[in-house]
Amino acid sequence: MIKLNKLYAQVVLILFASVFTSLLFNQLRNNSLPFVKTKVEVVSVLKKTSSKNSESSIIGIDLELAKNLFKENTLFVDAREKEFYNEGHIPNAICFDDFDLLLEKLENTIGMDDQFIVYCSDSDCGSSEDLSYELQSYGYTNILLFKGGWKEWTDANLNQSKHE
Repeated sequence: MIKLNKLYAQVVLILFASVFTSLLFNQLRNNSLPFVKTKVEVVSVLKKTSSKNSESSIIGIDLELAKNLFKENTLFVDAREKEFYNEGHIPNAICFDDFDLLLEKLENTIGMDDQFIVYCSDSDCGSSEDLSYELQSYGYTNILLFKGGWKEWTDANLNQSKHE
């Protein structure tokens, strides 16, 4: 029984040390991760800021702003699985099916501070938000989140070219 209590004490000590170390490293990072996920607000107009943001941001955008940015050739990232992407996607969007391949595509296409848009199926889909936060933690600083996603895009008859 004494050996079992000692084992439990060691496990608790290791868990405590792990949690403490991870919290410490998070606080020491230049862009530490928040403990509570903040709600992404959707905007219709982007505020003009310097080209190099000092702070990472994820900004939700509406359909009109997504259409305008599409016309300006802003990069779109589809956060859905490849099978859904293959069924239809925003023209010229790149597919997220493997995080390492996505990072490679992004690194070959844009800089860490360049603006791009992440979307998924619809406003109830959380994949785009999850991917946005993952990309933010990797170092991308100017991520736009199109919450309406593929459903809102197609409902507005903007899907003339499904398989570009």
